[in-house]
Amino acid sequence: MTRGRWYIVLVGIVVVLSALVMASLWTAPVVDEDDVEAAEASDGADPGTIIGRVVDVGGNGVAGAVVVSGKMRTKTDSDGAFQFVSLLAGTYRLDASAEGFISPGPAAARALVIELADGEDGVESISDAVLRLARPAAVSGKVMAGATPVAGARMVLHVAKCDGVGGPLKPFVAPTRSMTGADGVFSIGAVPPGVVKIAVQVEGRGTFNGPTLQLADADKRDGIVIDILPRGGIHGMVTSSTGQPLAAEVVVSSASMKRPIQVRAGSDGRYKIAGLSEGPATLVARVSGFRSSSVRVVVGPTALEKNFSLEPVDGVVGRVLDENGRPARGAWVQFSHRGGNRTMRADREGRFSWDRPGVDLATISVVAYTPWHGSSNRGAPKPGEELTLKLKEGAAITGMVVDGNGEPVAGAAVGIARCVSEPQHDFGRRWWPPQRTDKKGVFSFPRVRPGKCDLVADSDRHASGHTNGVWTSSGTTTDNVRITLSAGGTVRGRITSKDSGKPISKAMVVLFEPGSNLPPVRAATDKDGNYELRGVAPGPHSVRVQHRAYLTELRGGVDVPDGGEVVRDLALRKRKPGERFAFQGIGATLGRTPSGVVIRRTMAGSPAAKFGLQNGDVIVGVDHQPTKGLGIGSVVEKIRGEAGTPVVIEVARPGSGRVSITVERGDVVVKGGHGK
Repeated sequence: MTRGRWYIVLVGIVVVLSALVMASLWTAPVVDEDDVEAAEASDGADPGTIIGRVVDVGGNGVAGAVVVSGKMRTKTDSDGAFQFVSLLAGTYRLDASAEGFISPGPAAARALVIELADGEDGVESISDAVLRLARPAAVSGKVMAGATPVAGARMVLHVAKCDGVGGPLKPFVAPTRSMTGADGVFSIGAVPPGVVKIAVQVEGRGTFNGPTLQLADADKRDGIVIDILPRGGIHGMVTSSTGQPLAAEVVVSSASMKRPIQVRAGSDGRYKIAGLSEGPATLVARVSGFRSSSVRVVVGPTALEKNFSLEPVDGVVGRVLDENGRPARGAWVQFSHRGGNRTMRADREGRFSWDRPGVDLATISVVAYTPWHGSSNRGAPKPGEELTLKLKEGAAITGMVVDGNGEPVAGAAVGIARCVSEPQHDFGRRWWPPQRTDKKGVFSFPRVRPGKCDLVADSDRHASGHTNGVWTSSGTTTDNVRITLSAGGTVRGRITSKDSGKPISKAMVVLFEPGSNLPPVRAATDKDGNYELRGVAPGPHSVRVQHRAYLTELRGGVDVPDGGEVVRDLALRKRKPGERFAFQGIGATLGRTPSGVVIRRTMAGSPAAKFGLQNGDVIVGVDHQPTKGLGIGSVVEKIRGEAGTPVVIEVARPGSGRVSITVERGDVVVKGGHGK
């Protein structure tokens, strides 16, 4: 081999080894932080391992299957075995795929979830993980309207019972693009084995229920005929509980209907509904002054009789409708009276009821709200009447994410950190999934609750950006919202051993940003113990340093200037039995309540307990800066700092009013459990 070829081979080996090292650093899962001032951390113990097999429904190994967990990927051997090694503590979601097999169900639900916890001897390992793959079933047949084939009908699969790779799944709709041809014939492949219900969507005519099938592994069913002509009916009588006929409104709805069918019972209480598609349906009878009654029925080829006996109204009953008059399923309903407030959720039909024990009806007012609508009208209940609350239209937010030069940032994650409005309810980020900016840096939230919203944007190439106090109103779009991402600052330093003073290589340094939608910034130390974190958002942060041979350290008070640099050197000591991690701060578990960020518990012997903070104290200020409107992560970052430095914490204490307490931060070691 020539000298030039040897050089090319050597360069290739270096590139491959570098890729393997980087993969080992970046495939560790992200562990959610606890609501604790010393956010729970992995303690730097020996890494864990996940060993398992991919098998078919008969328990036979599936060779060559691809197993994934986040960015990690591997293939099974001839016996279906696989393994992931050098794992940190955290949550791992395992999925598998193989030629000729199906991994059914939504990706977020079908995976096998494995928790690897820290222990005194290191991160635990799993050696018996089993991922099960099935061979897909297939169904075929015709869609007819009497004797006429139905062309262009879309086939829909509702999977009522099925196993994912990790076990039984909740019901879901399986994706399919199958449509009937000119002769009404359909054919659906890749059907999940299990209990599957076929439905048919016909443009302009609605959705119609087909048969429910029990499909085995690799099952094939043909000759299925689905007739969409409605043939069923329901009739009956509506009376009061004392037998008095009621001219009630009777409504029937089902998945096959584009809209509910509504009829009015006669003066004799009798009603009749004809021309219904066969299958499950919901029947509701309601009339003013009586409690509504709702039942599930199954419509068949012959008429079904269903009678109702309605109870008189006692207390507050009603329903919540959206801006289009449809039931607002799961809306919050708040009852206000002289003795305080009570909140409950409406049912799937938007109905609610409260027996109001000991509360005068005349003193009650009722309002409804959701994360996606404006609050309803405030209603005053009347004796014997059903109350109707109609929600106002929601709001929308659009805007752009740009960098420090005003250039659009594509692919940034934009989230609503919180949204507050009347009645006072603080909706957190989980109600609005983060949106990604398009190639022009534009993002859009089409439905949010009117009020004041705080937005945060993240990019893996920039520091986080925030826009607080974006005001929205019902039925309008707040546009031109601009979020600027700066280049951020840099945090660098050196990690050494406290015992020997020698550098520690391959230590993981992680920097947390409160309210971020992306994984935290992280880096590993080199052979000289040096690390560098770039693109860090300006403001206070905490740094976690972890190595399997040392006690994990969590340090706060890393205040990063925009475009500047912070040097933070840390020395780690050997871990003693029973120790989990150490941090510098006050040593208190924090949580969020409607009153604000509250101290749940002070740790035994901690500075918080020593200087007089108490369980139940609501933190209203830190170092003379108010905390109203701040998330728990931001409050935590304000409290953390170097041992020996003071922090002034102002609290609202039940029975004592506002109290200002100066606490000297100290070194806190968390032992066992989760440090709570």
